[in-house]
Amino acid sequence: MKHKIYAFGVCAIAGLFLVFEFTLQVSPSVMTQEFMREFNVDAMVIGAALSCPSGKLVSAAI
Repeated sequence: MKHKIYAFGVCAIAGLFLVFEFTLQVSPSVMTQEFMREFNVDAMVIGAALSCPSGKLVSAAI
């Protein structure tokens, strides 16, 4: 019985992580229009701003 509870807990944590990761990946695309309108920039600037921090993180990790 204890193994079933453990298995359920592992699956629940994995599912929560999946939802969290999906939210992180989708949130920039939801906010793009508001960013462009508020800061008066085009898509190229938004793309550079969103990709720059992640590139620096990957470079620092290697």
